[in-house]
Amino acid sequence: MAKFINNFFRGNKAKKDNVINLIEKSKKAKEQSQNETKEALEDKTKLTNAKLSLDPVSEATASDFQKDLIKEEIEKFPPLTFGGVDIRTAYIFDDGDRYEASVYIRSALSRPITFEKTLLHIIDKDNNIVGSQLIDLREMGEIPPRSVRPWKVYFDKANVKIETLKKDEYRVAFDSRTNAEKVIKVEFESLPENLSYEEKQKYENFLNNLPSIKPGQVSISSYSLKKDRENNVTLVVLFRNGMNKDIKVQKLPIRISDKEGNKLIEAKFDLENEGIEIGSAKARLHRFIFPAGTISLENVNLKECTVDFM
Repeated sequence: MAKFINNFFRGNKAKKDNVINLIEKSKKAKEQSQNETKEALEDKTKLTNAKLSLDPVSEATASDFQKDLIKEEIEKFPPLTFGGVDIRTAYIFDDGDRYEASVYIRSALSRPITFEKTLLHIIDKDNNIVGSQLIDLREMGEIPPRSVRPWKVYFDKANVKIETLKKDEYRVAFDSRTNAEKVIKVEFESLPENLSYEEKQKYENFLNNLPSIKPGQVSISSYSLKKDRENNVTLVVLFRNGMNKDIKVQKLPIRISDKEGNKLIEAKFDLENEGIEIGSAKARLHRFIFPAGTISLENVNLKECTVDFM
C-alpha cells in the first residue's frame, strides 16, 4: 500500500467524474437548497433584461462605439422570463455558398451556460422551417448569468430549401429539443504564493481547458505523473467542486496503469485525519507521493500511463 504524503497545494488529461466520499461542511446546505427552489419558482413570474457579454476576442477588438450600438440593439428586445434562453436574429444575408446570420443568444438563467453542437433552424414569417443545420457553438464560450452573447452562424445553402432569403422575413431559431447546459464556473481556491507566473498560468490553462462541470458534480483529474530525484512517483491531482456547499475528501482509491492497460499499482489513500477540503465552486490541487520501489518503473514511460480514481 502506498504511503500518503501530506503535501497540500495551499496558497493529464481530463478524467470522468468520480464518486468519492464527501462530508458536508455546511449545516445550512439543505436550507439553502430549499431557498433556491423557492426562488426558482418565484422567478418564473419575473422578467429581466440581459446584459451584453462579448466573447474574449470581440471584447478585445470591438470599439466602445460598436459596443454601444450593440447595447442599443439588445435593449429593443422584449425582456426575458427568468430561467429562459432564447435566440434573436439581427440579419441573414447571402455569403456565396452559404448564408451568414448574426444572432443574439440571451440567457436569463442564474448560472453560466455553454452550448455544444446545436441544431438551429431558419424560420419564415409563418413559422415554417426552411433550413436546418447542426452548428458548433462551443467556440462561443461560456455565457454568464442573465447575459446576451452576439454571435455569427453559417448555414450551407445545401441545407436551405429556398433559393433567396429576403431580409426581415426569416429568423434563426433553436430546435425545440435544444437545452442550454447549466455549468459551474470553477476557480482555484488557493495556489502557493511562491509559484512563478508561468507555473500559475499552466495550472490556470489546465483548469480552463477541462470539460465543464454541472451543478452538483465533483470532478477529479490527474494533472501530472512524474518521477523525482529520489525515484518517488509524484501524482498531482486537481479536484473541482460543483456543489453548492464545501466538501471534504476522506478516501481516494487510485490506480495507475501502463499504456497497455496493465495495472502498475492500486492504492487507497486514507485522508480521514486531515482530508482535502474544497470550497463550493472551487478547485484545489493536491500532491500524492508513491515512495521509491512502490511502483515498478522498468520499461515504463510515465507520460504514457493512465490514472483512474475508483
